[in-house]
Amino acid sequence: MRRPPAPGSRREWPRGRRSHRPRPRIARRGAGRMWVEAIDDIAAFRASRPAWEALYARDPDGQIFLSHRWLETWFTFAKPRWLVLTARPARGSGDPLGFFPLRLRRPARPGAAPTLVPAGASLADYTGFLCAPEAEAEVARAFGQALPRLGLRADLDNLLLSERRFASFTRAAAATGARVTDRPGTDNHDGIDLSTAPRAALPGDWETFLETRMSANSRQKARRFLRRLDGDPALSVRSATGASLGRDLGILMALWETAWASRKGDNLARVARTIRQGVAAFHAAGLLDLRLLWRDGTPLAAHALYVDPVRRALYFSVGACDKTARSPPPSFLLHCEALRRAIAEGYRCYDFMRGDEAYKFSFCDDSRRLRHVSLGIAARAGGHSSPGGPGAGPMPPACPEASPEDVAPPGGP
Repeated sequence: MRRPPAPGSRREWPRGRRSHRPRPRIARRGAGRMWVEAIDDIAAFRASRPAWEALYARDPDGQIFLSHRWLETWFTFAKPRWLVLTARPARGSGDPLGFFPLRLRRPARPGAAPTLVPAGASLADYTGFLCAPEAEAEVARAFGQALPRLGLRADLDNLLLSERRFASFTRAAAATGARVTDRPGTDNHDGIDLSTAPRAALPGDWETFLETRMSANSRQKARRFLRRLDGDPALSVRSATGASLGRDLGILMALWETAWASRKGDNLARVARTIRQGVAAFHAAGLLDLRLLWRDGTPLAAHALYVDPVRRALYFSVGACDKTARSPPPSFLLHCEALRRAIAEGYRCYDFMRGDEAYKFSFCDDSRRLRHVSLGIAARAGGHSSPGGPGAGPMPPACPEASPEDVAPPGGP
């Protein structure tokens, strides 16, 4: 009997007639066709950037984890096995009308088939796919028909899609004969619902935000502590620079590990490594702002926020504070300062992302529900859904480097 390939080797994924290499097929669009093909090498992905960014700017379901820059950064540092399904009006012609980024998750048992999951699933709070608004139903149906025909189960967690888009996608998947099942949402050990995603819509000025988004008590505290920040030379908020990132990231991780050590247990080092790699990579790419609150040269809190200049949104990724510091409350003050600055700079949304922690609702009263669904294999997986032949070639060989663990780091207060 042949020995199984070593993890991370180029022989790790089976090949040959019984290969698990997915091959996208085409799906129908009205009386014509919607051609679904795969991008599976970084050069082709980079070449797609102009069309991708134009679509991203128009899609109301777009969010930073579907942006080209975020995905390219993640592909580069995480080195997963990935592919992007691309929907076009016809084979080899027309501008792309949709992009669906995916990756292969390693099987838990030797010899078992891998599963398809959304690209960025180990780090992204939200997943989904982009559609041209004028062709949303057609693109969603095309992706719903193509995905089960790749011959692998797909586990799609943390989908942030409109009701209409989600319904078109799942109905099309079910029409292939694939089993479509809801997956349970996730809670952390503190009973936090990680399928709830609070966010604050930002008005044109800070006073309007205070009056319309915050309670009287929270509003009074925000004003008092911001006056203290503005008037006390011992207090300051500074963003990490290229020169200070090593120190500032070390501070964030030290505070985070102190806060989470008892709850993460054996997973602490693994999750911390994922956070550290992600913050460093996205900061270097200009997509993340790491802010620290200081008092007399001592760090009190650190927050990492993704910055999306296209959608004018900030996304709170991860944060931690010195729990012994009481006045001012470090994380509350750091959020207030970030919100005030975001409004002054013309941002329209401050997204607290996954988790219904009570403190988030001190700043907002709006939240969205994330969806989790599994798609089985189509009844005729690998067959053509309509005439015209396959849309794309096989998946690329496995990268020799291991991808990050499938653990989504919590944001924390």
